[in-house]
Parts: sequence; C-alpha cells; structure tokens
Amino acid sequence: MFQANWTEPEAFDQEDAEFVRAVAGWIVLLLQRAELVERLRREAAEESRRLVAEELVTVLAHDLGNYLTPLIGHTYILHARAEQAGRADDLRTTTQLRRGLERLKRLIDDLLDISRIEQGIFGLVRQPVELCALVHAVANALGTPDVTIQVEAPRELIAEADPERIRQALENLVSNAVKHSPKGMPVTLSVAPETRTDDEWAVLTVQDRGPGIASNLLPQLMERFVKDPKSKGLGLGLYLARSI
Repeated sequence: MFQANWTEPEAFDQEDAEFVRAVAGWIVLLLQRAELVERLRREAAEESRRLVAEELVTVLAHDLGNYLTPLIGHTYILHARAEQAGRADDLRTTTQLRRGLERLKRLIDDLLDISRIEQGIFGLVRQPVELCALVHAVANALGTPDVTIQVEAPRELIAEADPERIRQALENLVSNAVKHSPKGMPVTLSVAPETRTDDEWAVLTVQDRGPGIASNLLPQLMERFVKDPKSKGLGLGLYLARSI
C-alpha cells in the first residue's frame, strides 16, 4: 500500500492526485520487477547447484564403476575356487559378496543412465526379444527366500525392444516390489500380449502385496529422488523405469 498525507486540508489538487497515483503505480511495478529478479536469481542459483551436484554424482559414479568391475570379477574367481575346494562357508560368503557388489553396480549404472537421460543421449537398441525368457531370468535373479516371484507368462512372446533396457526397467520395478513385500507374500511378474488400436503390444506387470503407496506421493512417484521416508533407496528406480 502506498499512502501520501499532508498536514494542510485540501493541499492536493487533481493534478497532484494523478501524479501520486502514477508514482504509486511505478513503485508497484518496480517492486514486482524486483521480486521477479530475486526469484529468477534464486532459481538460477538452485539450478546451478543442481547441475554441479549432478555432474559430481556422474563423475563419482563413473569412477566407482571402473573400480567395481574388477572387484566383481575377482569374486567370481574366489567363488569358483571355493566351489572346487568344497568350502561351503566360503561359497556362501562369496555369493553374498558378489550379490552385494552387483547391486551396487546396478545402482551406479542407474545413476549414469539418469545422467544420460538428462543430457538427451540415452539410447535404445531395438531388436526382437523373447520376453518370457527375460521375465523368468529376472524372477530367478531377484527372488529371495522370504519373497518369491511368481511368473505368469505364455510359452513364448516376441517383442521389438531393447533387451538390456527392458531388463533394467524390470529389475528396478521387481526389486522395489520385493523390498516392500511382507515376508511370505510373493511378487507376481506377468507378461501378456494386448491388442490396441495402433498395434500389437506386450504388457509387463509387476504386482506386490505390500502396504501400498501413500496418496501424497502418487503425483510425484515417478520423479527423481521421490520416495517414501521409510525407504532406504535413493528414489531413482521408478524414475528410470518410466524413462525407459
């Protein structure tokens, strides 16, 4: 609010009043522009920090991946030696170690892929893929003693897709479902053909029997770093699956 007062009554004539109103309008306009400039400055600073953070994460993920690959290779060698020598304890240890390193490798790959998505250089190599075999492979790899994965699929279903990216998306979805499923309750992974108006499609579905998703998270569920406060993940898997 802009207010002008004078000690003498009727000190302002009509011309003065028009001038005061014009000055008030200019002040309002200047304040609005100042607020806009400040908001743009804050947004630019936040964007700059975000870009720096993303670049740092990408560099670290790339470097960690370079160190991790030979470590995974060594665990396979140690596992093979333990198997040849019949050392059951060492077999269990190397199996757990290998699985942990492979989970870390998948996380690093996800971080690098998200960087590629943001830069517009994330590519797909489409080719005929036998989806039923791929679904069974994912189920066998990610099932646990506490949460099994039930597969519902026809004998064969060929689709035009990128097999590595489909596997990556499925692994993120299934891992998320297994993580949030109660012990003893299976996750269902299904694939089925579907006829639509534009073409023939293959539909992949992942269903768990967990507590569900909080309603306040649903609108942003597929965005980066959005996750349930109780979740230990980074909130990247669903975003990456949607992007693929």
